[in-house]
Amino acid sequence: MERLTTDALVLRCRDHGEADRLVHLITPRHGRIRAVARSARRPQSRLTGSLMPATRSVFTLVSGRELYTVTGARGQERFDRLHASLLPMAVATYLMEIADQSLGERDPAPEVYGLLLGLLTLLDAQRDPEALLRAGEVRMLALMGFALDLHRCVRCRGEAQAGAGFAPARGVLCARCRGALAPLGADALAALRSAADLPLPELGREPIPAQARRELGTVLGPALDQRLGRTPRSRAYLQQLLGPGAQDAGEP
Repeated sequence: MERLTTDALVLRCRDHGEADRLVHLITPRHGRIRAVARSARRPQSRLTGSLMPATRSVFTLVSGRELYTVTGARGQERFDRLHASLLPMAVATYLMEIADQSLGERDPAPEVYGLLLGLLTLLDAQRDPEALLRAGEVRMLALMGFALDLHRCVRCRGEAQAGAGFAPARGVLCARCRGALAPLGADALAALRSAADLPLPELGREPIPAQARRELGTVLGPALDQRLGRTPRSRAYLQQLLGPGAQDAGEP
């Protein structure tokens, strides 16, 4: 029996049995962990606030045959403004689902943990949610081992400029090589590069222009679906919010 105390982000939480909850966590050193919180659905449980998705707590866990058991939790960051805003919370839910689907049990993933914590912090600080969404998608692909080449054509290796196309499996194709792929404007290409290249604390300071948002709305999803082997369930709701006026949908 292993006992560990670890910082963790809650990726997912659902009912389990008659009064328990099953929680999916991502930790800095121990990767993704599934744990049962006994009697967490009872009104007197002290664990309830620490089991909310998109929160950070220090968990005490005891290993079992298949699952860990939560024996204690101490809340660290609740990200209250994030939870009160519709679009930022939908972005957070989607990115956490990608992490949950892409990580194996107990595979160390400190970079994924750091990326998610940073993005949740920026969403809570009310940075532009769609810019953070695209950064999360691009950077999760890279952490899954599929970094996109967004500066040079993946076919001829020439410099990619406005009019380039996007090949989901690899990156950008220049205007001469893109064939029937839809062209990306200068703003969309710049937004993709910023999503990949900017230091994490600088992300989301400027919103993505409206035309670029429309162009980017369909290019990264297929790349993620190909790598995950499925489409994240939370994307459909997120796409509804990212329709006309989505940037104003974040405030209740």
